[in-house]
Amino acid sequence: MVRTCFIGFAYPPSTTPLAELRPIEISDLRLETHHRGKVLILRAIGHAHRIQSVQNAFEDPTGNVDRLALYNEDPTIPAEELLPQGVVVAVKEPYYKATADGGYTIRIDHPSDMTVFHDVGPFVPLPFALPMLKLIKTPATNLKADGNNAYLRKEYRASLDCYNRALKVCTDDDADLKSDLLRNRAVVNLHLKRFEAALDDALEAVLPMSHPKAEQYNCKAYYRAGRAAYELRDFEDARAHFMKAMQMQAKDEQALAECKRTSLRLGEQKHGQYDFASISASASRKQIRLDHASFSEKVVVRDAGNRGRGLFSVRKIKAGDLVLCEKAFHVVYGWEEDNADELNIMLNVNTNRASAGSHALLFLNTVKNLRQNPQHAGSFLELYAGDYSPKCAATIIDDTAVIDTFQTEAIIEYNVFACPDVRTSDNSNSHQLSVENPDSAGIWVTPSYINHACDGNARRAFIGDLMLIHATKDIAKDEEILMPYRVADSDPSKTMDEFKHWRFKCECEICVAENKTAPDQRKKRLRLIKEADTFVTTHKQDSHIATSADWIKKGEALYAKLQATYNSDLFKTVPRLGLEHLESWLCRAYESPATPRKATEAALKHLENSGFKIVVKNKQVKIDRRTGCVMPTVIDAGVYAAHAYKFLDQEAVSKHFMDFAKETYRTMNGELRGFEDRYGKMEE
Repeated sequence: MVRTCFIGFAYPPSTTPLAELRPIEISDLRLETHHRGKVLILRAIGHAHRIQSVQNAFEDPTGNVDRLALYNEDPTIPAEELLPQGVVVAVKEPYYKATADGGYTIRIDHPSDMTVFHDVGPFVPLPFALPMLKLIKTPATNLKADGNNAYLRKEYRASLDCYNRALKVCTDDDADLKSDLLRNRAVVNLHLKRFEAALDDALEAVLPMSHPKAEQYNCKAYYRAGRAAYELRDFEDARAHFMKAMQMQAKDEQALAECKRTSLRLGEQKHGQYDFASISASASRKQIRLDHASFSEKVVVRDAGNRGRGLFSVRKIKAGDLVLCEKAFHVVYGWEEDNADELNIMLNVNTNRASAGSHALLFLNTVKNLRQNPQHAGSFLELYAGDYSPKCAATIIDDTAVIDTFQTEAIIEYNVFACPDVRTSDNSNSHQLSVENPDSAGIWVTPSYINHACDGNARRAFIGDLMLIHATKDIAKDEEILMPYRVADSDPSKTMDEFKHWRFKCECEICVAENKTAPDQRKKRLRLIKEADTFVTTHKQDSHIATSADWIKKGEALYAKLQATYNSDLFKTVPRLGLEHLESWLCRAYESPATPRKATEAALKHLENSGFKIVVKNKQVKIDRRTGCVMPTVIDAGVYAAHAYKFLDQEAVSKHFMDFAKETYRTMNGELRGFEDRYGKMEE
């Protein structure tokens, strides 16, 4: 199935309460008009269906009929549940629009612009109110029973509706029943991932200690409050709620287990205490969303001058150390069962961009998550959204979370990360195990503030839905964290074309040197780089067979030509990225007990051309990383150097280079799983 998500021309959501809007009828609607200050009360008379939007036929109180199209709603909810026949809704400040099929429709792009009336109220016209009156007569106990039965059938939205209606008809004499309903609704809200509502319900359900069953019921209430706070990543509050649950019933095993689990999360959150090897081993396609906290105690968001906002260190961070670890705000994997049978295409007329794959689902699910937990939407809505305006803060109006869907999409456009499906040690993924897949994408809020530099001081990696940022160089206190948005390319013009979307020009030392190079020299270099890449691809090496002398001679000749295109003054301390693949090929070609000195020279030369300054003296190694550019072939060079020095019986030097290779591997991949599989035989 091909499912299209169409983002129309942007307009802000309605932020006016219903009580301040004036009624309007279908006959008063004008095409291509946003009827500000007005509200349209409608009742569904047809059967809903979903194409790009959820649609149904609606009538107003005078009997006039037209179509209504609801966009950007939760794609997992069936159309008949969203707009069932007979449902009465209020469309706030309605937008009337011509459609592609030559007709007209009442179009809703912000789901919060539509309010569903579940019972009779002051805004429901009399013709629509009469069929709803019978619902009011249903006793709260009956509605509770209906809600319980729906819960057992796992019909959580139906269960929620029953509990909502039961609570509305409760009287002051129904205190115990109300407490029961709130505890039950808290559980349903947990299932629906409405964690803020679940937390409020659970705490409101707490009984006074004078109640004969206070300890039993309050234990449940505090436990459910703890579960909600845990999912909201408020681990301090979660632990406090679990502790209160144990105060009610000391032997409650669930609360004790959750309290221990929460303590682990607090250790991760406050001190960065992770066992990444175990975390990586636990990740799989069945368990890719991992239960771990985010750690960002070493960084802070600050003004970064012409780069806008950036992320800065608040303490010294050594090369190889963890800078931060963050769990995804939301992530969508293209291979997941719910997504595998559909091709999702998003068309956005505001940006003239089209995208296929996970982007559409990421957008729809993010809108859903923001609406479900609006109090925790602030961190997302503060992210860069380009020129989009006016920006709308998450707010609650008429008991509904108002979320600007166009602002949400703009934020995703500028802050989305492609990510790996799952960590794997499959050697087909080359050296970088965290291979980023454009069909899987997510939002990680804190890393979104990291600005780009081709030769940055940090690199990202993924384990499950965790993004890990490690330092590639020593980072001073108050220094900005910078990382390459993509693997640095030997052709900076290609890189700059891709970065136009983010509206910045890279001013790192690599790009400055490349742009100062004479055009004819750069043209010659790019031609030779292409020739070198073809040579490496054509002359594939076998680990069991020595590379032929004729191949090596041709590779050396091509390398000399390519190296000559780099101006020695401009690139004196700047990585020469165009040499990467051919240098790595030569390193492997020289790797032999018979030619250890040539192997060391080639490995050290590759590290030097990657920006690392290496000094080997008196069996000691000093590696200056300040201008180093971390790439997959740098790991190879470290391993090749380690082997060559081992052949020369310089064990201490060999160990230093192997440790450097491992550190670089861990920086690029989060942890060391897969290193032994790839390099173990070489190490032996």
